[in-house]
Amino acid sequence: MLIVTPLQKIHVIEDYVRSVNFVYNPLGSHSMVRNLSIEEYRQEKQQYHADEPLEQA
Repeated sequence: MLIVTPLQKIHVIEDYVRSVNFVYNPLGSHSMVRNLSIEEYRQEKQQYHADEPLEQA
């Protein structure tokens, strides 16, 4: 089954999939695909949020 969703909505399906594929086109001329297991995705997401600067009140 293929589910297409914006990255901002991936949390909706995260508990129901084993892998995710990201299609991106950084320069506008050639699309690229990146395949991650759901575990790899969660690790990268956790690392991304750990690297974010804390918001100042």
